[in-house]
Amino acid sequence: MIKLLYISTNRDWSGSEELWARSSRLFSAQGFAIASITSYAHEQLRAVPGEKLLLLPPSAASTGLPERVWRKIVKPKDKVRQFIEQYAPDFVIVSQGNNYESLEVMQLLGSMSLPFVTVTQLASESFFWAFTNDRLLAIQQAYRSATCNYFVSEHNKRLTDFMLGGTLSNAEVIYNPCKIAQSVPAITQPPSGVYQVALVGRLDCWHKGYDLFLQVIGRPEWKKRPVLFNIYGTGPHSLLMEQQITHLGIQNVRLHGHQADVAAIWAANQLLVMPSRMEGQALALIEAMACARTAVVTDVGGATELIEDNDNGFVAAAATTSSIAEALERAWAGRADWHQLGQKAAATLAAKYPADAVEYFNASVANYFKTAEPA
Repeated sequence: MIKLLYISTNRDWSGSEELWARSSRLFSAQGFAIASITSYAHEQLRAVPGEKLLLLPPSAASTGLPERVWRKIVKPKDKVRQFIEQYAPDFVIVSQGNNYESLEVMQLLGSMSLPFVTVTQLASESFFWAFTNDRLLAIQQAYRSATCNYFVSEHNKRLTDFMLGGTLSNAEVIYNPCKIAQSVPAITQPPSGVYQVALVGRLDCWHKGYDLFLQVIGRPEWKKRPVLFNIYGTGPHSLLMEQQITHLGIQNVRLHGHQADVAAIWAANQLLVMPSRMEGQALALIEAMACARTAVVTDVGGATELIEDNDNGFVAAAATTSSIAEALERAWAGRADWHQLGQKAAATLAAKYPADAVEYFNASVANYFKTAEPA
């Protein structure tokens, strides 16, 4: 039996975890042995099969120790090595939230002569700080030691190659899975004459650009228009956003918290807005398009690999208030066409994405470890 190990270097569960978690379940159903290592606890991990190593430190409240002290005592790297040695995987899948965070894991796997692939969910120009003289050669070697390096958008693959000085040769683009398993009814006219617009994602202004969006809809013209902005998600900037909304006097925005039922979001909303400063290939965009909803996106990550300006959606040239305001104005002016644009968005997704992104990923990974199958 082939033994697979998944290592996620993310610090919490987010949309970027969906691919590796679903991949593990599919491989398990096909008879492969599965184990995983994570640095966070989340109810979604219960569905991940096999042995698990959790590196999350106890809370300071229960131990009296801050995380930095706990990590000096426990030494997670030693625990990871011990777990790997005991489990003895045939192949390892490393999932990283950004394109530099798994360096130590990749180095460890290389030192143990274990074959592995990486999956990178996010690359951004703001990460150049990690590719400095004292780290660059080590990061280049880590990527070279991987059997393959996967990226969820062509943009992220191309940018990471540039950050690595043009040395990335073993790289492929794969796709994030869509959680929609049911059709969602079209909304051709706004209920009660009020248009419903959704923003879906972690409440993290640094990443998702919600601060930029709030500054735009805090302008007088948006306050008097028949539109309600529904924000779905939780995150580290929820309190700040509440205060910003109050400060700007915005009455037509609602913070709904996390909504697990994606279909319910798109049964109520006609348009997605993503004012992000950085993205890989956002699940929120994939899900909206699968539900035949058009979108306003910033030109970051793989957004324009799916959204073509004025064809199936609207593109803000940059993650700035002026660019987002301009794109939102064009979207509002063309609101009568949102349904038609949403239909085009769904057709675009169907043409560019595999029917099952997880099956596509697993088939690709299997090509790399099939030589390890016992005779």
